[in-house]
Order: sequence, then structure tokens, then C-alpha cells
Amino acid sequence: MHLTQQQLSDTFSSIRKVHFIGITSPFCSFSASYLLSKGITVTASEANQDSEAAQKWIEKGILFKGGHSAEYIHEDIDLVVFPNGIIPGNPEVEKTQESGLPYVLVQELLGIISQQYKTIAIAGTHGKTTTTALVIWLLHKTIGTPNFIVGDAKDKIAELGTNWESHPESEYLVIEACEYKKQFLARAPRPYISVITHIDLDHTDFYPNQSSYNQAFTEFLSHTTNTIIIDDAKKNEKEVLSNLPKDIAVVSTANLKKELGTIESTHLFGHHNQENLIRAAGVAKVIGISKIEALKALSQFPGISSRFEYKGTTKQGTLVYKDFAHNPQKITACLQGAKEAYPNKKLVVVYQPHNHERTKTFETELINSLKQADVLIVPNIYSLRESADERALISASTFVRNIQKKYPNKEVFFTDELGVYPKTLQKLTTFSNPNNLILIVSAGDVDKIIPDLLG
Repeated sequence: MHLTQQQLSDTFSSIRKVHFIGITSPFCSFSASYLLSKGITVTASEANQDSEAAQKWIEKGILFKGGHSAEYIHEDIDLVVFPNGIIPGNPEVEKTQESGLPYVLVQELLGIISQQYKTIAIAGTHGKTTTTALVIWLLHKTIGTPNFIVGDAKDKIAELGTNWESHPESEYLVIEACEYKKQFLARAPRPYISVITHIDLDHTDFYPNQSSYNQAFTEFLSHTTNTIIIDDAKKNEKEVLSNLPKDIAVVSTANLKKELGTIESTHLFGHHNQENLIRAAGVAKVIGISKIEALKALSQFPGISSRFEYKGTTKQGTLVYKDFAHNPQKITACLQGAKEAYPNKKLVVVYQPHNHERTKTFETELINSLKQADVLIVPNIYSLRESADERALISASTFVRNIQKKYPNKEVFFTDELGVYPKTLQKLTTFSNPNNLILIVSAGDVDKIIPDLLG
């Protein structure tokens, strides 16, 4: 029986035993850790048990060895936690539903937990991971490490070395709240502070147009209990704000920018990161951290894995960086930041588009976002959970041909195979030049080539 969040809230105090189907995502791990801190018995299963996160849960005696099995579902379990959605064919999911045991999705459980804290929820089309990390770091360096969750397993804050932590003594929870399929409504149903990065249409497999996208943000922000931090000078943001209750305080990042000017930070480059820094400074202002303390902490931010992350150098001395960017705005910002950080280097971009549907929908914008690349190599389109019809929307070769039409004087290569990337790079003399910079841009699996590049 699928419980609503209200039903879960009503019965939460009586829960004594919980089973997680999948536990290694930061959202699942944080939620499990919270339940354990309350004396609740937790068990879990996980398909991939080779990860560092899985090994830690095995050592704690929480994670069963051997993947998923219906035998883990017993009548004495008070609640079963599914991942982001129901998994067809999963034996534990099927037995839970057949037996009528109460279950929720992990974001629904997290939403109940988040209401036990002053939750700072960061949402938006792009910039939310870096902004989330900045806010976590800011609190860590000033008033104490908060509870926190950064949204992807790849995203770890340097020095802290993790993407989630539980600190029961802290009153704050900092969370990356994704808008995909309106998940932020469940993850952070009553945020204390809502931080909005951008409201530019994305996830067009769910949101048909900008209006529906804006409506989702309006609904999310309407539940803010203290303050919204947002750029109120932008079109979509203005529209969203106009539909909100007037009693919610708003901090304008446009005004903050005028007040603070440029914020110095050792590991962040580019205009887009100035915006991220301004948003974090806005959080400091709301919760009463002094301007001097805030700016000092932000200047020391050590960076985040997968965001313009330095990976090493080739044998010839060429710098190699990796970035998770996968939509036009993120790619534009990433390339701009690279150019600003290394203005005298030739920018060689290894770009793997993310999903055929996204590539087709935003083809023009994606091609425009690659303008600053001096050399561009594309192998394939990374496709995850797409139907055959979605995969047929556009091919990698067609996408590359359209890039070549747009930039006839640019070096653009299509390898048609991920495995030949390193060989292609080695053959091109441009890659053996230490005056160049290799930037790998993808949210897919193209980073597999990095060991060969550095080897």
C-alpha cells in the first residue's frame, strides 16, 4: 500500500522497522542514517555492492549481501522504501505490493524528515549542485557542519569527501532539490529557505513548455516558510514570483550582486560561479552569518568533484578537466569558465550529449553552447532509460553533421565509438600540446577514457 506523505507523517512515530530497496544514493543513505539515529531498525538491499558506499553499509550490518531478493520482505516490516520510482520486475517491489505492506518513495520519506530541520533547499535548471555545495561549505566553516545531501553520487565536496552527512546536533538540512517530475515537492515540502538558481525550461520529457515548468516552481516556492533567494530581475523568475503569496520574504540576488561586487574564490571561475557565490552569500545574510565571515568562507571553497574538476595531465603535459554539464546553459557556463581560467590555452572539448530526446529538443541551443570550443570530438549520445522511439529522434552522426554545418571552420570529429577516444586524442597533434586544455563534458560515461588519457 502506497502511503501518502500525510499518511506517513501520521504514522511516523509508530515505525520501528524499515527496509530500503537500494541504499547507496545520497538521499537513501541520509534517510537511513536519520532513522538509525532515532533507534529504528533498518535493513537494505542493493544491486551494485562494489561501491564504497555499499561496502560501508555492509560493514554496519545494514545491507544484505547478494543483491535484491523477495526473502528480504517480511510481514514485520513497518515500511518499505522504494527508490525514485517503482521498479518493474524487482522481486522486493513485487512482494511488497502483493503483501500489502506500506511503502513510500525515498523522496516522500525524505520530505517528512526534512520537516524536522530548518531546510535550505536549492532548486533550479542549472547551478544547483555547486550552489548547494557552497551553502554546505559556508555553514561548515562558520556555524558548524549541517546535515546535507548533494544530489548525485559523483558530486563530492573536496575536503569533506562526501555527498551526504548526518549531524543530529545541527538545526539545518541543506538539500539539492531537483525539479524533475516535481520531485522537489516531495523532497522539501516546507523549505525554510528556498534558493532558486535559474528557471530555464528543462526535462522536456515531463514539462511540455515553459509555462508548466514555471507552474512547478510556483508550487514549490509557495510552501517556503521563511525566505526565497532568487534573481528577481529575470523573466521567468518574475512570473513565478508574481504568483506567490506576498507574505514570503524575498532576497534579490540582483541587489546582492550590487552590494557585494565580485566574490573572490580560489577554485571557482566564470560569471556563472559568481552567481552561485552570490546565492550562497544570500543564505548567509538570511541566517545571520556576518558578511566578513561569509566572504572568507566562500573564498576558501575547495571545489566539487565533476564540476570543472582537475583530473591530471597527459604524458605530453596537457591539462585534463572533467565537467558534468549536460544542458545548454551548463555547457555554455562551463566553457566560458574554462576560457576565463585559461585564456591562453586552446580549448579541446570532448562532448557526449545526454539522451536523444534532450539532444533533439535542444539541438540548436546545444550547438550554440559549444561555440567556444576550439576543437570538438563527439563519440555517441549517452542514452539512459529511453524508448526506441526516443532513440530514433536523432543520431549522434546527424548531430555532429549539424555542428559541422554551424561551424565549418572548427575542427569537429565524430568517433562513433567510445573506446577509440584515447587513440583519436593521441593521433591529433593538438592533444599533445601542453598549451592546450582537454575538457571532458558529459553526464554520461565518457569519463571512462580519462585513465587512458593520463596513462
